Amino acid sequence: MKQVGEMSMEELADYYHWDDTQSLQQAVWVAQENPFEMEAILRWSEQEGMVKKYEKFVKKLKDTQ
Repeated sequence: MKQVGEMSMEELADYYHWDDTQSLQQAVWVAQENPFEMEAILRWSEQEGMVKKYEKFVKKLKDTQ
């Protein structure tokens, strides 16, 4: 069984690499409903070279709370 962070990361990977905005929304929904480590997502995003898209994820998450 996958951890919530892994599920969010899979959705974010689709958004990061293919600009799939539906996957971004799904990552936000998963993050809203489940605890996860934001720092781990940030570190992974930095490794992927996707900090700007990570920031968009964080903004969308905050805007929907």
